Amino acid sequence: MKKILFIIISATIFGLLMSILIHSGYYHKLIMGFKSVHFLLYLPLIILFLVLNILIHELGHMFSFIFQGVKIKALFFIIFGFIVNDKKVKFKVYPKNFKMLGGFVVPNFAPIENDEEYHLTRKKFTNALIAGPNTSIIYFIIVMIVFFLSWFLFKSSILLGLMSLLFITSFFMTLLIIFSSKLNTDEIYGDYVAFDKMKKDDRFALVQILQYRQFSDINSMLENDFFLELIKKDLEEKRLSNKMFDIVLSTYYLTMYLKTIKIEETNKIIEYYNVSFLASSKYGRELAYLISAFYYKNGNSEEAVKLFNLVNSVKNHNLDSEALELLKKQYEHLLNLAENHEYFISNSNNLLNQYSFLAPVINIGKVIEELTYKLPFVPYLCKVLFNLEEQTENNID
Repeated sequence: MKKILFIIISATIFGLLMSILIHSGYYHKLIMGFKSVHFLLYLPLIILFLVLNILIHELGHMFSFIFQGVKIKALFFIIFGFIVNDKKVKFKVYPKNFKMLGGFVVPNFAPIENDEEYHLTRKKFTNALIAGPNTSIIYFIIVMIVFFLSWFLFKSSILLGLMSLLFITSFFMTLLIIFSSKLNTDEIYGDYVAFDKMKKDDRFALVQILQYRQFSDINSMLENDFFLELIKKDLEEKRLSNKMFDIVLSTYYLTMYLKTIKIEETNKIIEYYNVSFLASSKYGRELAYLISAFYYKNGNSEEAVKLFNLVNSVKNHNLDSEALELLKKQYEHLLNLAENHEYFISNSNNLLNQYSFLAPVINIGKVIEELTYKLPFVPYLCKVLFNLEEQTENNID
């Protein structure tokens, strides 16, 4: 009954408004505004306005970072990219990014070496997340005001036609942006959801900052030590799971641990995760290799090689063949099982492809340097049994 009543009231209000607009001549003025724009221009104008809406949204993120003192590494929207390199901005077109149907901003965070710097960075990141959709809403309000002014006060038909198209396009794009900002899946977090999680979920915030820090130009050993202790504290206070963020955080921890002089007999990650499960999962195969590397660093090369071979034997249908081969080469190099330095250099393009849309901001030299890192050599000892009787008989013959 309430729905029927709502429909009746809405139809009545719409009918009254249309009657007023028709009798006052404003409806005819709106139609003439649409007709003043050639119909062949409709499609290119709509595309232009769509791109403008996306750009405005990403500029909201970008200027929020800038106003808070964070430098920008890159800005991407649709197929266009602006990359900052040595204080120079380079513009380039990336046709492969078309399927992204959106954009993103890459901040260039300064090193984080203590709690104060970490919480400040978290606050800046959180503010930048909400700035995108808020800017889109403010932009739509401005467009709406100019549209109604051009309709009721201005006399230019062309201006009214253009503003009508811009208003309609911006209206639907703003609805889409608001809807997408509320998306919440295992892999995708809209701006509103991410904003809320950055404030309330410590593990989510930690993973986000770690992921974006890898694109920054300046690295610090103190930063690695700080994050190692921060992740360790998080792992001690909260339970692990097979969810993406827990696996990613565990991956960061073991990656950092391998490059320290510290030795841990075991830890929560080693005790919790099943290597076979990780090896077959979408996000856990590298963590499975890292667990084998953990044993190697601790001097247990036999267990390390055993787990390394186990990971290689497990099929993974979530990763492509190039990603699987790259991980295998990386960790057999790390464990001193093979010398793959030349492989990484000759396959630099494939390495960049693994980063998808972010490939333009990746320092390939830095990536190869990390991939060619080796753990200190640990002898692999195994028992060899000889049949002495059989060997003696063979010698007599």
